[in-house]
Amino acid sequence: MRDRANDSLPAMIDRGRMNSGPLYRRAYSWIAALVLCVYLALACGTALTKRPWCDEACFANPGIDLITRGSFGYTAMDPTGYALLIGWVFPRVQTHAYFIMPFDPLLQAGWFKLFGVGVFTMRSLHIVFGLAALSCWGFLVLRLSGRPPAALLAVALIGVDRSFVFAAADGRPDMTSAAFGVAALAVYLGFRESRIGLAIFLANACMAASVLSHPIGGVSAFGLLYLAIHLDRSRLAWRHILIAAAPYVVGFGLWGWYISLDPEAFQKQFLANASTGRFGGLSAPLLGFWREVVIRYMERSYLPPYAGGWKKLMVLVPVLYGLAALICCFVPTARKSAAPAALAPAPENEAARILGRLAILYFVVFSLLEGTKADFYLVHMTPLLCCCAAMGIDSWWIAGGVRRFTGAGVALLLVVFHIGWNVYSIRRDPYRQSYTAITTYIKRHAGPHALVMGGGELGFDLGFYGPVLEDATLGYYSGRQPDFVVVDDKCYRQTIYALEGKAPDVYRHVMKVLNQDCEKVFTSGTSDVYARRSLVRSN
Repeated sequence: MRDRANDSLPAMIDRGRMNSGPLYRRAYSWIAALVLCVYLALACGTALTKRPWCDEACFANPGIDLITRGSFGYTAMDPTGYALLIGWVFPRVQTHAYFIMPFDPLLQAGWFKLFGVGVFTMRSLHIVFGLAALSCWGFLVLRLSGRPPAALLAVALIGVDRSFVFAAADGRPDMTSAAFGVAALAVYLGFRESRIGLAIFLANACMAASVLSHPIGGVSAFGLLYLAIHLDRSRLAWRHILIAAAPYVVGFGLWGWYISLDPEAFQKQFLANASTGRFGGLSAPLLGFWREVVIRYMERSYLPPYAGGWKKLMVLVPVLYGLAALICCFVPTARKSAAPAALAPAPENEAARILGRLAILYFVVFSLLEGTKADFYLVHMTPLLCCCAAMGIDSWWIAGGVRRFTGAGVALLLVVFHIGWNVYSIRRDPYRQSYTAITTYIKRHAGPHALVMGGGELGFDLGFYGPVLEDATLGYYSGRQPDFVVVDDKCYRQTIYALEGKAPDVYRHVMKVLNQDCEKVFTSGTSDVYARRSLVRSN
């Protein structure tokens, strides 16, 4: 009779170790290559078809200015026209852009110098950072669990995740910050056993780069601190504080030098931008948790008000993610690691627990310390949730039976939902429907000295030096009169709606410009073009 002890879960895992020869490693390599190809196809397709928007311009324009004039300004922005803070002056913003962190625009400057200025060039840098982030997440899961299938599944889920693909195909620095953030965790796990001092130094160098790309990268610092305390608290010494501090001293010292060139402009620009409701969760924690779920995850991501038909099914994605994180955190699978002893990773139940706790920690930090609830910050969170889902699905696959088919079904559901969402967005092609058509019309009808007010992204086609001016007040403070106004859904239309309640005088002026001084002359996609009536009559 067959020995039933050999059918125990530890025995099954031990047999799984034997299936790690050259044939399996080759299969894993082919699967990994396929996953990366799917990611690149989705990210490049999105980068080529997604409409440029104002945030991309404000991060790319300083890099363009650096290689063009040698200064670091947002040349397309009126100092009195910042949409989030009406009435606030951003002094000398056209030569010193202090309201953003400097590292990503510096990287963009070098990228533009190598490959030329353009929307896809700008986005391609972040696609490359997406590849780096995918590699780091895969390494992190593999290092913790010792399970190549779990690591591959995590990379596959992340590589098709809509938030991840969107951040990779965007000019904002969120992917840069997220990639350096997960790199901090990965290098710490990679070097902690043999050289903990080097692990601390490299991890904090990556963390400094993450924060200098965008302050939201600081969320990874909480994860790094958790890993260090949880795995190595007995090995940490006071000297490690100095080692950890060194990269920040260098990085922020260089930024401090740049700030010293115009400290008044820095104070008014950066502190103003940082004060736009970003820490509201601290004063009302319960409301912060509620808004995190309802606004960031539902209203702005997976269940927006305009969603209809099959799109409403996307609400299943955060539900499955959340359940996976809770299961990993509180109900880990009790089985031993399948990892080679040389790697010495945590047992797989401990790996699931670590990832689950990191997910809960990140959720708490975002709920309390990030009050804007912007959807583009999800690139820091959803990869971790994908890792939790991968760990849970992998554990069910090994368990066999009904759970194996259930886990496979969940994995397939997540992949199909996200690929379908990405392909749907690509097929809509808002780049040409709502951007290229607009700039082509303006080029055809605008004179050589025409002033175009709209989002700074118009500068990619119309030029960042002269014709385009981002002024959400349409000249209320500056007194300048636009020849053309472009109102898009992403930035300008939302700003105009908000003006009615928070700045009635400015709102009345904007309405006068649009309805009396100008008239609507062209619409394409979600964007409208208004032209000054005297120009319309002359044409």
